[in-house]
Amino acid sequence: MNKLLGLLLILATLFSACDSKDDYSIGDETDYKEKTQSIQEIEAKNPTEFLYVTAKEKKNLLGQIVVNGTILNKAKVAEFKDVELKMKFFSKTGALLEENVEVIYEKLSPGGHVKFKTKNFAAKGTDSLHIEVTGAVVVE
Repeated sequence: MNKLLGLLLILATLFSACDSKDDYSIGDETDYKEKTQSIQEIEAKNPTEFLYVTAKEKKNLLGQIVVNGTILNKAKVAEFKDVELKMKFFSKTGALLEENVEVIYEKLSPGGHVKFKTKNFAAKGTDSLHIEVTGAVVVE
């Protein structure tokens, strides 16, 4: 008798858990737009988390450091423009010699990339260069 009562209790619990009255529509367009807008807001507030830069540098005959690079937009929704890059020039011992700011006036669509080239007269004794994205403007 106890086994039968236990079995009925388990079955009653299962059936009550399965009787959900919530209506979940997969193709709800307003829900999609809300989620997309929230992703847009997150990406717009933090452009430096979604923009990545890779670059190679070399010295030319004039003593300038020529930087050839690519900026990649890993955002899913946000489009950026006017990407600000901070270039730090270091000595052989790792001492910071100079900092320059460059703005790349191009648009970056979501998932897109843009190539850039810049020339700078670096401080005497420059051995290495570090480039980071410090900001960008969100295209509305």
